[in-house]
This record gives sequence, C-alpha cells and structure tokens, in this order.
Amino acid sequence: MRPTTTNARLLASSTGDDDAVFHPTALLARLDDLRRRLTICLLTLFAGLVLCFSVSTQMYRFLVAPLKQALPEGAALVATTVPEIFVVHLQIALFGAVFLAAPVWLYHLWSFVDGVYPLRKRTFLPALALGVALFLSGAAFGHFVLFPIAAHFFTTFGSSSVHVLLSVGTVFSFYIQFVLGMGAAFQIPTVVLVLSQLRLVTPRFLVRHLKYVILIVFTIAAILTPTPDMVTQSLLALPMLALYLLSIVLCWMVQRGRSGAA
Repeated sequence: MRPTTTNARLLASSTGDDDAVFHPTALLARLDDLRRRLTICLLTLFAGLVLCFSVSTQMYRFLVAPLKQALPEGAALVATTVPEIFVVHLQIALFGAVFLAAPVWLYHLWSFVDGVYPLRKRTFLPALALGVALFLSGAAFGHFVLFPIAAHFFTTFGSSSVHVLLSVGTVFSFYIQFVLGMGAAFQIPTVVLVLSQLRLVTPRFLVRHLKYVILIVFTIAAILTPTPDMVTQSLLALPMLALYLLSIVLCWMVQRGRSGAA
C-alpha cells in the first residue's frame, strides 16, 4: 500500500523531529502526491486547450475588437507566413486554457504546499483570492483601455501617408505581454497584504514612503505609456496609486486584527 501525504504528515508530527520531513517514506509520499497533482494540472490544461480551440474564432474577434477600433482608417491585420493564422489561433486557445486552468492549478499548489508545510488559511486564502481578482482587473484594464491607446499611438505616429499593415502574430504577441504585464502591475495590494501578514511592513511605513511611491509610480507610467501627454500617463499612474492606497488600508486592517486577537 502506497504511503499518502496524510501519513507522511502524521509521521513527521509523531516523531517531533524536523528530520522526519526527509524520511524516505514521507519523501516518496510527497513525490507520489506531486506526480498525481501535476498529471491533473496537465489534463486540465489539455481539456481547456481543446475547449478554447473550438471557439478560438470567437475569442479572436473579442481580443482584436478594441484594436480594430483604435487603428487608423485603412489599416489591416495580415498574415505574413503560411502557418501564422493557425499558430495565432493555437496561441489564443492556449492563452484561454491557462486562464481556465489557473483555479485548478492554484488549488493543487495550495494543497501540495499545505501537505508539506501546513498553511494558515486565514493568511493564504485571502491573498490568493485578492491576487486572482486584481490580476483579472489589471488584464481587463489593459485590454479595454491601455492597449487600444498604445496601438492607436504607434500606428498613427509620424507620416499619415503610411499605410498600416500589421502582422497578426506580432500584434498578438505584443498583446499578451501587455495584458500579462498589467495583470502583474495590479498585484501591489497582494504583495503588501502578504508582507503585512508576515509583519515585514506596517501602515506607518507605507504612509511615510508615500511621496516616494508617487514619484516612482509616475516615472513608471511615463516609461510604459507611449504617449507623452499627462492624460494617458495618468490612466496608468492613478490606478497604481489607488492600489497602493488600498494596500495601506489592507495593512492597517491586518494590524488591527492582530491587535484585537492579542
């Protein structure tokens, strides 16, 4: 009978010795559990890939809709290589499959780590839920707001006599980097929440460095946004600044809850 992760944890707890974590029986149990979870994650990704590829045409129309509205008159998306259209649809399907499989991946990641090192659900689960919500918000903000602005600026910059023909593969690669980058940029409250739960930052520390954060945020916005006007830069800087202020509130709530529990 194969050892299970639960048996391995009981073995480690019963011995009272940290070296029990590396006991051969416990190690084999964890490796077997990891193999099972990786198999489930890969099967979930494959199922999502098949599902998304079946509707990749509809997904393509949804993804390029903001771009087409931002392009100048007469601009068009073209394929410059023979397999480019198929590759783009495959990338779109994989992109959607990752989003569909992400909850399953996160669940198995949490379960596996909890099996090796028990996590505090009050610490991990709120950070996980907040991270997913903010990532989706950042991706939506990049898709509907910033990406069309960037595409319009780049395709209308310079001479108006240039006829714009964009490779669909290059455009989609740029789109993925842009959307994923915005999703990552919206993780500021999640990082601060984890750091505050680990007692590495305090609300006073965050407030004291607010003026430096404002300078850094607007500098990053000036670098990332292609247009030189303040309106476009503020579209990126103000949400990031609002997320930092939200981080201060979350840190204060964590500290208040800790004081109340004490």
